[in-house]
Amino acid sequence: MKKLTETFNTLSVTRREVFQIELSAMTSAGYKWLVEVQGEGALLSEQTQLPPGNALGGQVKQIFSIVAEKAGTISIVATYKRPWLDTVEKTQTFTVTVI
Repeated sequence: MKKLTETFNTLSVTRREVFQIELSAMTSAGYKWLVEVQGEGALLSEQTQLPPGNALGGQVKQIFSIVAEKAGTISIVATYKRPWLDTVEKTQTFTVTVI
């Protein structure tokens, strides 16, 4: 399965292909990634989280599975923040071309 990350933010997929966005988060401090697909070209189908392993308070991997629905260019915006606060720590934009 094709993956996007903080350092790899562009991708080409085919229609109906599932791809993932994998981002690290400090959920023990209340931070998490909120992902929004811009437009109608894709659907967020699943969100999972991998545990940090043996490190106490370590980072987890948040994984967002997305289905490409329509041909064209999709923009996906991920915002890293504490959901109950307005302050955004960082924003990441991903670009996906659906062929």
